Amino acid sequence: MKVEKKCRNCGSSSVSEGMVGSGHANVKNINKNLSIGSKLFVTFCINCGEVQSMRVENPKKAL
Repeated sequence: MKVEKKCRNCGSSSVSEGMVGSGHANVKNINKNLSIGSKLFVTFCINCGEVQSMRVENPKKAL
């Protein structure tokens, strides 16, 4: 995944990727309550916290 080199909010070049929740915040189909889903990753600025992007690890598991 391409990570932007500068934050759109503060101009910092310190960005990182993290995971939303601890396995309890998986993305899944609204109509499939028993689905495990897939992890959600966020790319964010370490300086100000601005979220640059969100990415589903395995989109097919989220269907």
